[in-house]
Amino acid sequence: MHYNINVLINALKTCIPPLLFLVLFTSACSQPKTPMEVSAAFWKSIQARDLNLLYKNVAPDSVTEYKFDDMPSVGKVYLGETVIETDSARVETTVEIRNGKNLEIPVKTYLVRKEGKWKVDYDATVQSVSMNNKIARLFS
Repeated sequence: MHYNINVLINALKTCIPPLLFLVLFTSACSQPKTPMEVSAAFWKSIQARDLNLLYKNVAPDSVTEYKFDDMPSVGKVYLGETVIETDSARVETTVEIRNGKNLEIPVKTYLVRKEGKWKVDYDATVQSVSMNNKIARLFS
């Protein structure tokens, strides 16, 4: 059986670029999220009171109980400096608490790395918000 070499070369030239693009695109999309990206998604879930989004961004073993009642109504969220230490991280965060006066309180979003993926330490983060919210109310 004889093959025309030019036909094979043209076929390869036509097929390889799209396949290469697909492989590169797929591998780029599967990169794990950064602590900042996970924190942003976590706070978006808190703002929207979206349990499905919350579950995706929280370390399951860091939750005593999912309760939006523990979290005050959250307005704007500002994410700042990120500190990463091996398998834990924290993101300096400022949260606008809507309680009639719209207080901005500084908190920390705590994260842990599980199986190569960053997840929010729910209990530690909620405790940070609750404690700082109580302190902020004392001064307002």
